[in-house]
Amino acid sequence: MASRQGLTTFCCIRNVYIFPNGLHLDGIPGYLSVIHDNDDCITWTPYSLVDTQFKTSNERVLAPIRRPDIYTMRIPLNDILSIRQSFPKFGQPSIVIVVKEKISLNPFYFYEGGIKEVIKIVQQLKHFAPSDSDPNLLTIVESPFPFGFNLPPPPSESTPNQLPYSPTHPNMSQFDQQPATPPPNSGLSPANAWNFLNGVKKLAKDATTAIWYEGDEYNENAGGRPSDGRISLDMDDFEIVNDSTEDVNRLTLAEQTVHRQPRQDPLSSEEWINSFDPQGRICNVDSLREKIYHGGMEASLRPEAWKYLLGYYPFDSTHKEREIIKQQKQVEYSIYKSQWESITEEQESHFSKFRSLKERIDKDVVRTDRTWQLYESDDSPHLQEIYRILLTYAFFNFDIGYVQGMNDLVSVLLVVTQNEVDAFWCFKGFMDRIMDNFDKDQVGMHTQLTQLSEIVKHMDPVLYQHLLEAGGTNMFFCFKWLLIVFKREFPLDGVQRIWEVLWSDHYIKHHQLFICLAMLLTTKNEIIEENMEFDDILRHLNSTSKTMDVESILIEGDYLYRKFITVCDTKTQNRILTQKIPPPPMRTRKRSV
Repeated sequence: MASRQGLTTFCCIRNVYIFPNGLHLDGIPGYLSVIHDNDDCITWTPYSLVDTQFKTSNERVLAPIRRPDIYTMRIPLNDILSIRQSFPKFGQPSIVIVVKEKISLNPFYFYEGGIKEVIKIVQQLKHFAPSDSDPNLLTIVESPFPFGFNLPPPPSESTPNQLPYSPTHPNMSQFDQQPATPPPNSGLSPANAWNFLNGVKKLAKDATTAIWYEGDEYNENAGGRPSDGRISLDMDDFEIVNDSTEDVNRLTLAEQTVHRQPRQDPLSSEEWINSFDPQGRICNVDSLREKIYHGGMEASLRPEAWKYLLGYYPFDSTHKEREIIKQQKQVEYSIYKSQWESITEEQESHFSKFRSLKERIDKDVVRTDRTWQLYESDDSPHLQEIYRILLTYAFFNFDIGYVQGMNDLVSVLLVVTQNEVDAFWCFKGFMDRIMDNFDKDQVGMHTQLTQLSEIVKHMDPVLYQHLLEAGGTNMFFCFKWLLIVFKREFPLDGVQRIWEVLWSDHYIKHHQLFICLAMLLTTKNEIIEENMEFDDILRHLNSTSKTMDVESILIEGDYLYRKFITVCDTKTQNRILTQKIPPPPMRTRKRSV
């Protein structure tokens, strides 16, 4: 352990890379350190800003950083929820840090080792322990249940005046005598913080801003990109977008051969009845799915048809088999519910995890869709049904427990089914499809955002180039869309139509990505013409909530998928749609000095 100028350095690991765009761009090397400076924290600093003259033969001590930088990071240990270690057979070992409110930061790749040293020190400073189900996942020991993803509170609730992980936050100026200030035209004042954070998780924006932020004064030497004294990256260092004649030709061909198709009439009651054979089996499943994909279904069919789409009933089940299944589901639900209903007051007084779970669910339920007729009354029994469904699911699936946002999903399902047991099992089926959205390490969300970024790159190079320059290729402004599957972006009927299109599985299980792209493209002109930076894009997309026409979005999403499979060959399609968070390029590991 070394100290200098009041800064205690527990360890400092060199050749730790970040890959900001999560794609196939060159990484940025730097030092990852565990330090104490007012509090214990992990820092990462690019080589370009570090004076390394202060070091001994056994220890490296970072000198004060000469100036702030868009890539400097400071992560207090108190803000960390989990750390996932990865030691792949091929590629570099890495860690992924998940901070408060379940935002997963970009991976740190260790090219000369050092993960075990970092983890050992972190465990000495904070009570992290391996997860029971995954020894490579370290979580806070006292955490009772999986930490909830906190969607924004109502505007009436207090919001912080300063945003953690932002360059303007006091913590971000620890390495410089002059604290960083917002650029003059950023509009990022405490008074309007809610306006652009509403509708997306605060730390999604904050962590991103800390990594990507650039000022507003133009730097002629940086290709016109803003600069306010921070380091600007030369765009020549990045991958050139749309410089391939073949890609241009493919896009041109797709424009000529792929056409938008109008939405069809919804599945009617007559068509639904005619799809069953005399024993009650659905005998034309593929054509039924196709019909739902292209037109949805009449609202009166949803209480029954959604059960098939969500796995409550098998498509080949008979009338008698469904009667048995329904009885079994009722019994099973009662069993799971009784597990928490049977907990006595005395037992609960010694069960802090259970009390915490109930409090979190209750806090979210009381403000769930209160403008809807079903839930508008303070004594609405349906609010209690949501509460029971969520608490029962937490006991049914201990690995996930309860995460904020689940209440949004149950609310819609209960409106459709009008039955607590049916809503629970439909919710269970829905969660089976999107469970990765709520993983502790957020790999599922990172994967989808990375996939979306790649799709934009191939489908609209002009928009991608703008996002690249604006620090937006991480797609964090689409986080909320994907997390709760567009539930807050459209009116209730629109949400129902989008969900049943996704559940139809007519094309692929990644159709939500093309709906995201369709939503982005509706505002593409404004984003580019107004030269929007990340914060501007986030604020702008929040303002479009419930203003987009769902039928137009579904038409465009279908068109974009068919265009995508024309533009990209099969190998590229599979690479994009099956990838996880991509590893960095292979490099030769150097021996530590």
